[in-house]
Amino acid sequence: NGFSRKEIDFCRIVANSSFHALRNARLFEKVTKEKEYLREIALKDQLTSLYNHNFFYSRLEEEFERAVRYETPLSLIMLDIDNFKQVNDTYGHRVGDVVLREIAAMVKRGVRKTDIVARYGGEEFAVILPHTLLKGAVEEAERLREIVESHAYAGLVSNKITVSIGVAAYPQKGAMNSGDLVNYADDALYKAKWSGKNCVRVAET
Repeated sequence: NGFSRKEIDFCRIVANSSFHALRNARLFEKVTKEKEYLREIALKDQLTSLYNHNFFYSRLEEEFERAVRYETPLSLIMLDIDNFKQVNDTYGHRVGDVVLREIAAMVKRGVRKTDIVARYGGEEFAVILPHTLLKGAVEEAERLREIVESHAYAGLVSNKITVSIGVAAYPQKGAMNSGDLVNYADDALYKAKWSGKNCVRVAET
């Protein structure tokens, strides 16, 4: 007998309500994804997908305060690619970017899930190691150095890629805040550079 006018009007109301509900749900999902994407951009380096410089300092300060509060160890690794300018000058910045991405991926895979890996700037990387004594951090730094040195890099003909690494740890004499820990690790990194590169050096205690 077909639908009555009242039944048709009711179906139209249900259809319109369903349409608006689905549209709002899709719009909410889109906005949520965009917010997550913008948050990721704000936290991560676009070339390497590692955390960026600003997020590194924010997390290091949090971990340092936690280490002081609960009297737990905290270590920091600073890693710099040796002679990276030579790679860019010889093969171009595109190959240099490939090297940066590959090293970033290797460092990320080579540490624990609880460690925080960041691109500190340029060809320099940093690794925050919560609940890690200096000895354990040095062992991890040496393992990363060996991984980088033994890797075959796409686009490189004869150049060998190595890294110099500085390690510092809390508690350490004179380390009153996270900035001090960065300075100690940076000083150790310069010691590694002056020692001939491709080595690990520890901050003086």
